[in-house]
Amino acid sequence: MILGMSVATFTTVHVILSLIGIASGIVVLFGMLGAKRLGCLTAIFLPTTLLTSITGCLFPPDRL
Repeated sequence: MILGMSVATFTTVHVILSLIGIASGIVVLFGMLGAKRLGCLTAIFLPTTLLTSITGCLFPPDRL
């Protein structure tokens, strides 16, 4: 168990955070290319990518 969740549930949460971060990052990138400030989406992008990195470090190492 990781943070009170099964590994499968934790993986699902990690993947959902990753997909939200990727999608919002793509929109923010196109906004930057068009010289538009997208503060709301940037506020979604930064925490989700941070949480993706943090949750990725919490996975148990493989045992060979």
